Amino acid sequence: MEKACLVGNKKLLLQIENMAENKRLPHAVIVEGDAFSGRKTLAKHIARLACCMGEKAPCGQCTACLLEQNPDITLIKQKKKGLIGVDVARKIRGDAYILPNNSSKRVFIIDSADKMNLNAQNALLKVIEEPPERAMFI
Repeated sequence: MEKACLVGNKKLLLQIENMAENKRLPHAVIVEGDAFSGRKTLAKHIARLACCMGEKAPCGQCTACLLEQNPDITLIKQKKKGLIGVDVARKIRGDAYILPNNSSKRVFIIDSADKMNLNAQNALLKVIEEPPERAMFI
């Protein structure tokens, strides 16, 4: 598991895992930090916790945990030398209302969300403020 890459963040990991265990993960999470600080690793770990269907997440035994590539976890990346555009934001907004296939949630990890243009930010605003029950944004 990628937890090993988060050395020195044991307290943070315990807090997040406790939230997941108590079914108290928020619908939106901002992961901020310096380059190479483990932001993407942490985001993926939170996504796995949110998608796990077992008693204690991550259980390592449910369908969501056993999948190498979970279709319910979507990673959105910035285009080369560009911003994340409104077309991508509209796709995320539409996909957020589709029920998960193998998990309890659909999770969208928006890598470099600060690189979204203004129209994309506005297109996502409503769905992040009032998300579907089974959607999560990181």
